[in-house]
Amino acid sequence: MTTQTSPSTSKTLDSSVPGIQAPPEEWLRLPAVCKLTTLGKSSIYSIPDFPKPRVLSRRAVAWKRSELLAWLDSRAHSSNGGHHAKV
Repeated sequence: MTTQTSPSTSKTLDSSVPGIQAPPEEWLRLPAVCKLTTLGKSSIYSIPDFPKPRVLSRRAVAWKRSELLAWLDSRAHSSNGGHHAKV
């Protein structure tokens, strides 16, 4: 069960309660993906395990932010033996 506390009130929002929806998935277009991952366009399209974009229209694609963050996290784990870097 996931709970959130609203900053303006002390009410707790419960995502398992009918009628309360989880926040919508955030979709990122290519410039935002490049900024988030620090990769260029050609790298994004050539890395085999990079999350696949979803087609929005004939000329537009977007990536799920959650998938990108999971991919970045998996890369961080594999590059340092599975341990988070110390900050």
